Amino acid sequence: MKLPWNSDKEKKIQELEKKIEDLKEERQKLENQYQAEKDRRSKLSREKQEAEEKLNRLKDKVEGLKGEKEREEKQERKGLESIGFEQAYQLLEKLSTLEGRGEEFVTVYCPGKFEDFDRRKDLKNSVGKKDFEHLSGRKSFTAFMDEDLGSWMLETRPFFNEKLDIGENFDVSGLLSFIGEEKIWVLLSAGNTKIFREERGEFEEVEALNSRIEEKHSKGGFSQGRFERKREEQISQYMDQVKDFVEGLDGEVFLLGDQRFCEEVPGKRLGGFDPNKGRPDQFYGFRLKKF
Repeated sequence: MKLPWNSDKEKKIQELEKKIEDLKEERQKLENQYQAEKDRRSKLSREKQEAEEKLNRLKDKVEGLKGEKEREEKQERKGLESIGFEQAYQLLEKLSTLEGRGEEFVTVYCPGKFEDFDRRKDLKNSVGKKDFEHLSGRKSFTAFMDEDLGSWMLETRPFFNEKLDIGENFDVSGLLSFIGEEKIWVLLSAGNTKIFREERGEFEEVEALNSRIEEKHSKGGFSQGRFERKREEQISQYMDQVKDFVEGLDGEVFLLGDQRFCEEVPGKRLGGFDPNKGRPDQFYGFRLKKF
């Protein structure tokens, strides 16, 4: 005989089991929604990072174009002309074949400002007044000067030592030997650094180190201060990553980029770089003036 209260219990059990099933379905639904939201946020985070990296690259290009325009305008006023690596290399090889009749060929290597050149007096006594004046205000250049053939001034990176040579030949060995050596170029910028191995204009990309660096904050007050601290932390962590990688490289390292970033990385800084130039022109930055 089935007791009435047993029937009530069975009914209660069925109701509770139904609620459990409903709750399981609800939980599964919420889990699906959570996973979908998590995937969406992850996708948005990736897209944001990619957009920020693209923005950084575009900003570099814009700054490079502005800098290139200013340099070109300045160079036009000074009579300088940007030339490619191959053109500069061919010029140096041609200069190396010239021979004088005596000590009449003058070679100048000036890695700093011409006003700080140690042998200015000796040079002034060895060339004409106009040729000497052409060098005034210049920095980081080599010059090859002869009264009959004319003179060439080649601006480039300051990778050479100071020198004044007067002889039967132009001394291009300091430039050609550097160009012919295998070396490492590190092009540094916040969140986007490229590393190349190069020898006589032939190069290969060794590594590209990218990282998410927040853009500048538009708000003021505490929010901006907190944001700037976070951004500085991101830059510091990124520069540690670059430093660790560069320290593991074999070969002489030359740095191009913002001085602040270059101070954190082992190697010799040779100035900034134009992100819009091709390579190897980007490495050497040759500019020529014939007078």
